[in-house]
Amino acid sequence: MSNHRYELEHIFSTPPERLFDAFGEPDSLAKWWSPPGLEAVAVEIDFSVGGSYRIGMRAAGSTDPLFVTGSYLQLERPTILAFTHSFEPTPGAAGMKTSGLIGINTRVTISLQAVASGT
Repeated sequence: MSNHRYELEHIFSTPPERLFDAFGEPDSLAKWWSPPGLEAVAVEIDFSVGGSYRIGMRAAGSTDPLFVTGSYLQLERPTILAFTHSFEPTPGAAGMKTSGLIGINTRVTISLQAVASGT
């Protein structure tokens, strides 16, 4: 197992509470979760420590969604979200170039901090 750490920083023009809550509301999450070219078509969330999520994303013209899943490790509103993230094997989604990602379990930690222009 290899350990890699990546840090990304971005400023959102919304308060930390609203951004934190957007991770736990299925309708809200469906609007922004998917990368360009994919649409979230199924979102299941148990937004609690130990709870899980499962998000199905589908490309235009595809019938089979690609699912990402994980479990919540730490939730401290409005400053910390930590969860696992992995791709489920999805036979019909093979064209989505995920074969190298199947079976890899990633830990994601998001730290939210209020700044003058938002979060």
